[in-house]
Amino acid sequence: NTLADYACSCYDRGHQAPAADAKYSPTVMSESFFMSNMAPQVGVGFNRGAWKYLEETVRSWILCGGHTRLYVITGPIYGDSAKTLGASKVAVPSAFYKIVYDPDSTRALAFVLPNAKIGSRIADLQAYVKPIDYVETETGLNFFANWPNRQQFQLKSRKNTLYFAVE
Repeated sequence: NTLADYACSCYDRGHQAPAADAKYSPTVMSESFFMSNMAPQVGVGFNRGAWKYLEETVRSWILCGGHTRLYVITGPIYGDSAKTLGASKVAVPSAFYKIVYDPDSTRALAFVLPNAKIGSRIADLQAYVKPIDYVETETGLNFFANWPNRQQFQLKSRKNTLYFAVE
């Protein structure tokens, strides 16, 4: 995974941990540009559009929405995508997920967006909400694994609504 792998492609080096979330520290901001924090994202209409909009929305829930503590888990979903990028054959994800957990309300929701040109904004974020179980199935990961089974089931099996939104 090198800069050259992205040259002359329609893919951006999409941050998994957004650089804008690291404004509190020049060092952390600089480290957000390490290639280990990058994954190929469709540029116009996704990384510079819908995904950016989702990142800004989640950030606003903290800065303006009264949610002082939110935990955000982000990553790629590869699915059956065999597409690669550059000489290093960087795998191109078919989608990306973002899980937002509010420990104060013990509620969470997961977003799954296809790695495709969606647009500059998302008119209906709820359309991209999936149960956390869905993300686990697609990624092979197990989120909140140390929690009691009942609590995991309650958190993961529901397709929650956008209760974070500022009214």
